Amino acid sequence: MASTTIKHKWQFTSRFRQGTFGWRSDLPIKRIKEAVSEIKAVRKTDSVLAAEGAVRFIERLSPAIEHVDSSSGSIGTAVNNAIETLAQIIGKAVVADSQRNAWLERIWQAVQNDGCCYLDAIDEYWPMMCHTAQVGSYWVDYFNELIVQFKTNSKDRYDYFTGESLWYASLFAAERFEELLSLSRSEPRPSWSLQRWCIYSLARLGRVDAAIDYARTQVSGISSDYLHSICEELLLKEGRRAEAYAHYALTGNHATSHLAKLRAIAKKYPEVAPEQILDDLVHNDPPQKGKWFAAAKSLGLYDKAIELVSQSPSDPATLIRAARDFADKQPEFAFRSGLAAMRWLFLGYGYEMTQWDLISALSLTQQIADANGYGREPIHQFLLALETEPRLKREWFDEVLKYSFR
Repeated sequence: MASTTIKHKWQFTSRFRQGTFGWRSDLPIKRIKEAVSEIKAVRKTDSVLAAEGAVRFIERLSPAIEHVDSSSGSIGTAVNNAIETLAQIIGKAVVADSQRNAWLERIWQAVQNDGCCYLDAIDEYWPMMCHTAQVGSYWVDYFNELIVQFKTNSKDRYDYFTGESLWYASLFAAERFEELLSLSRSEPRPSWSLQRWCIYSLARLGRVDAAIDYARTQVSGISSDYLHSICEELLLKEGRRAEAYAHYALTGNHATSHLAKLRAIAKKYPEVAPEQILDDLVHNDPPQKGKWFAAAKSLGLYDKAIELVSQSPSDPATLIRAARDFADKQPEFAFRSGLAAMRWLFLGYGYEMTQWDLISALSLTQQIADANGYGREPIHQFLLALETEPRLKREWFDEVLKYSFR
């Protein structure tokens, strides 16, 4: 397929060559974000050029980061976020089918060359990048031929062909929904890549309840939270917002922190009060109540925040920061946050925190007490009440107890 060559000097190309990055993930993550920003900036004036840049970046991505440590998941997250954004740019570009097919051929080649599975998420966005049923049909025929060749040469019926997931995605793009459902019924062990498009096919056929039932009863080996996010998406598209919230919002939304999760759900469901969302989240995960301290604080629910952290642990560093930040504007909350920080430090919580952190928390809490006329007695009573705690760090406690009476 011939591709229209668009001449443009992309800054990211010199930064993404094979083996460019070493073991550490911080620099490549930064460079990925820079490249996506560069492409998004070009899109403002030329959407086709931006799409060409997106394809070029996808081609260069995996070879450049093949040596990067992926154990933390941070590089994988950066890649997936980039692919989602770039797929939208490619999908929305207005070009002839021949140009779009040329782009998709280059992306397919990049998938085949990807030895680290960084481009596995491409199939999720393939229908978007196909843009039309006609392009989807082209790729159905393309992969059909490859699959026939693969099965003819394969000795094991369970051998996996890299393009199989893209074949299913192409069938969906071509709107051949019944064919996908038929494939699922005929497969003794249908893959997730097939089952995903069966769920969406049922929804596109107007059978949303059947799609949700399929996700809940037919799929195995996939996180229930991820399946819940799909079910929520389908219900929201149908306008069944109350049902989506009641059954799937609390488990189907993920974020980097508890506070971010609350904000994400609140943004998606403006009709539900944030305070109610917080209560529902806490109720949904009772052993982790203290983890919602920052979320309650962000809503101005200071008594609620202290109540939560009194029932289960929270990060002492977060509590100390709250005590420091709110010492002037919410002194009682700050004082109680300081006490809570000391309690959980005494009981061994907090990553790489030392006795000095505990002394600092005590000093800060004493300053708040002095400035607001609380006196030192509440702190002394609090410390004495901890003496019976079985997990108490005794050596820390004895030192702090002496320091508190100075």
